[in-house]
Amino acid sequence: MTKKGSKDENVEAAERYLESVFSESEQTTLTSFISKIQSRAGEGKYQIAVISDTHGSGAYSWRSINEVNRHQASCFRSIAVFNKIMQYCNAGIHGGDLSCDYGTSRQRCLQYMSNIVRMFKAAYGQANPLTKPFFITKGNHDENNNGYIEVFDQANLDWENNTYYVRNFSTFTQVTESTWDGSPLYISKTELVSDREFRNVVQHWMSPSGAIWGNGAYYFYDIDSVKIRVIVANSFPVNDSHVVSEGEEYLWLAQTALNLSAKTNPLDWFVIVLRHTQATSITSFANCINAFKNGTTWTYNETTIDFNSINGGGIPIVHIHGHEHQWCFSNGAGFLDIGENASFVASKNIGDASHYGISVWSIDTANGKVYEDTIDGHTWCYNYL
Repeated sequence: MTKKGSKDENVEAAERYLESVFSESEQTTLTSFISKIQSRAGEGKYQIAVISDTHGSGAYSWRSINEVNRHQASCFRSIAVFNKIMQYCNAGIHGGDLSCDYGTSRQRCLQYMSNIVRMFKAAYGQANPLTKPFFITKGNHDENNNGYIEVFDQANLDWENNTYYVRNFSTFTQVTESTWDGSPLYISKTELVSDREFRNVVQHWMSPSGAIWGNGAYYFYDIDSVKIRVIVANSFPVNDSHVVSEGEEYLWLAQTALNLSAKTNPLDWFVIVLRHTQATSITSFANCINAFKNGTTWTYNETTIDFNSINGGGIPIVHIHGHEHQWCFSNGAGFLDIGENASFVASKNIGDASHYGISVWSIDTANGKVYEDTIDGHTWCYNYL
């Protein structure tokens, strides 16, 4: 049995893997990056390691790290790098799409997600509760959902009784018989991963102690020492009947998660909202975030929320997402919306921006700045006040 506080066999195996798989130049890249983020650490700076879209197949035992097939476990090199970086940070974020085994068995998808989450957990070398918060949002692949809106073969599908779910409804991609690649065109709705099932995986392995959960796969967590609230939202709500649903979360977001009236000085706080897709992908969501930032009103259906009355004014807020598989930045919705790159290809150098989307946010709450350093050498500074 591993002694409390000591490294377990999985951490040691991960470190051996890291040392044996990466070239000397890659080790130099990682060492240089860690030195860079350490130089940013200091009073007033809270550092969060960020990774997204690992798309792991999960088709391997999480215990057999040294026996991983590199083609099946293409995300593991990224996880190994991230876990090393995480040792020097205060918290971690995953922007969704832990896995990519979609359209088949819901149970297999859940098992693969559990395997991958446990690989991240190995970085801590200890049992729950975690000493560092780690936030994971639900991606479309984690829902077991990625497909087409229009298909050429709709025979015998019971659309009226919602037996089947046409996947990836938002992409509006047409598939004809001549362009079909042979992949499944539709899945039974019962194979969608529900919010409760996703939440069970995250809560069991990685959810920070003290998180305040809503009814679905969303929650918030306060880091009181630096006055930062992290809200984990959900782009892909699926209820217990495995039916796509939305609406309830928006009111929870406005009435509960974005309500800081219990704080001594609400306007001194900074809020990070984590969600898999861009904030502007849902207008109601983006409008709510904007109203919170400006201390104005937001109306959903027949409910109006007055953020000025609740919080005493506008509060700085940043939205972070994955999904796009590229570094991107926008303030077109009236607030910072920052996209993180994907991180899942095993055969590339860790300094390749196309494949190792790992970054560290150094949050300077005293001056209202976020410094984002990426492992491929980019540095951006965002002013959020």
